[in-house]
Amino acid sequence: IACNFIYDGLRNLHEMETLNLEVEIFPVLYNLSIGLERMFKVAIVLVEVNDDTNIDEFEKTLITHDHIALYNRLKKSVDLDLGPVHTGLLTLLSVFYEDHRYGRFNLPQIDNLSKDKKLFLTFLHKHLGIRIEDDIIGTENSLQIKKFMGKTVKKIAKDLYKITDKAATAKNLYTY
Repeated sequence: IACNFIYDGLRNLHEMETLNLEVEIFPVLYNLSIGLERMFKVAIVLVEVNDDTNIDEFEKTLITHDHIALYNRLKKSVDLDLGPVHTGLLTLLSVFYEDHRYGRFNLPQIDNLSKDKKLFLTFLHKHLGIRIEDDIIGTENSLQIKKFMGKTVKKIAKDLYKITDKAATAKNLYTY
């Protein structure tokens, strides 16, 4: 299910012609944030839970949407070393999910509809060095952007999958 969210986020990105519509950027960020968060949580469960774990207490520790906190937690137990671009994306997704996901539904924040869009465009500008146009035409969703996002997300998801597969196999749990 987590990977379906990731797929949907990348597919939404792939289908966009420009990056100027908040309504198109929102599902990209929303699906990627949910998918990667769930992959982190699955890996954490498989790595940390053992026969001595108090499941009720453990479950309470998983109530977070902070991708960086999940990354740092997992990194304490396994070899997971992501680069600045990957942690940048995780930070973007954390901020989006915590602060902007429901912002469009609060009347006092209705003028902040494009905060998630601005976060995304700033991330792309920082890591790709491309000029971002935020006018009526907007920035073209180029093949460069699509490949960059695909590679960035793939690296995170692939590393999490390897951790999940290894931890599951060690516990005689077999998954695909």
